[in-house]
This record gives sequence, structure tokens and C-alpha cells, in this order.
Amino acid sequence: MVESLRCWVELYGVARFDGPARQPELTEFGQIVLGRKGCDPFLEDEQTLWLLHWNAATNPTRRFFAWHWVCNVHAEHEFSYDEALRAFKAHADTYARPLSNTTLHQHLDVFLGTYVQSSTPLSGVVAEDLLESPLSVLGFIRRGEPRPGSHGKDLTYTVDSGTKSGISDELFRFCLHDGWTQFARDEITCSYRQIGHAINSPGRIFRLSEHDIHDRLQRLAVKWPKEFTLAESNNQRQLRRLPSAPKPAVLLRTIYEGTK
Repeated sequence: MVESLRCWVELYGVARFDGPARQPELTEFGQIVLGRKGCDPFLEDEQTLWLLHWNAATNPTRRFFAWHWVCNVHAEHEFSYDEALRAFKAHADTYARPLSNTTLHQHLDVFLGTYVQSSTPLSGVVAEDLLESPLSVLGFIRRGEPRPGSHGKDLTYTVDSGTKSGISDELFRFCLHDGWTQFARDEITCSYRQIGHAINSPGRIFRLSEHDIHDRLQRLAVKWPKEFTLAESNNQRQLRRLPSAPKPAVLLRTIYEGTK
């Protein structure tokens, strides 16, 4: 139980376990957002849920393959349970000690349980079993209609690529700065396409449409001209990130200004 909890708080970027004693310590994100005097310690703001999703999907030190596959590898808006399981198995076969089918099933089930809202429960089900993950309210992944599979019915799932009003410009701004070195590396400028489709980019992790990304970048350049400017090169729209970005703590707190 303790080991499991440690995995989750590290995945979501809430705490770290450094030093020889491996004692837990809140990260800057954990302290600012979820600490005793944090901006949203009870997960009441939808933006916090999107931030947790962002942290889990882009975590460079503790990556869970389910998050990476759905958010970064699988480009389609729909996938099936069997399809995901085959991808998991192909990845696990590269390990020195491949995982069992049972472990792969559990990994996928935990991921789906994090995002997919349960169906109408049957009478007699224990109340504790009905508790859902806070991230399920995002509607990021929805259960679809089953289709014929190799072992009977194969469940399908849809990743939401629609407009996400719960992701404010301030949150998008934070993620651009936070993930820039992962999707744009050392470049000063990157194309709109990179921001929308590159691995660990905001557009890819949140599944934002090209139209939505275009509008957001236009607003960012107007709201924070000392941080971003727009440019065109070889008929390609680009965003330039200026070296005057605020510190991550300032960017995080800005997300919650005006929401209290």
C-alpha cells in the first residue's frame, strides 16, 4: 500500500522521495497547489485535475506506459481494449523481465479506471467500490460501444478532442513553459504543428484541435508579449519563446488568480 501510494504521488508530481532515507517531500507543485495553504488542496478546481493529468503524461522520471501510449503514441481518437493490450504487451516484451498478462491487464484497468466514469451501478454494490477517480470528471476518455473481438466483445474507448473550457490560457501558458524542453528541446521557436502534435506537447497531451491551439497562441502573444511572440517562416506559423519567462511557482499561482 505504501509503495503504491509512493508511485502515484511521484507520477503526479506531488512529492519526491530523495536522500538515503527516502523520506517524502512535497515538490514545488505539491506545495503550491495541494499544500496546507495551497491554491486548491481539495481538488475543487478543474484546472488542478488537468495539471495532474499533464504531470502524469509528461513525467520524465517515472513514466507509466499507459499514459504515454494513449497521450503520445496512439494518434487516433478511438482505441479498443484489445488494441491497447497488444501495444502494452509489445512494449513489455522489450523488458529484460517481460510482464505477465495479468500485470498488463491490471495496468490498463487502472489507467481506464482513472479516466472513465463507471456505468450506472447495480444495487447491492458496496459504496466504497463506487468511488471514482477525480480525473474521471474531465471526460477525457469515454467508454464507447463494444465491437467483436478475438475473445468475444472488445470494449472501445474515445479520447475527447473537443474544446476544453477547463483549460485556461494561464494553464496552457504554464504547460508551454513547463514542457518546452521536452517538445521543442533547445529551440527558441517552434511551429504550431509541434505545439499541437509533438510528443509531450500541450496540444498532444490535452488533445486540442488545431483551431483551438491557433486561438490560444494568438491570445498568449497578446496577453504576455514579454514571453511569447508570433512569427512566420517559410509559410509556417511559429511561436517564439522569449527568455523572460517567470519562474514556475509564479506561473502556477497565476492559474488560480481570480478563481477564489
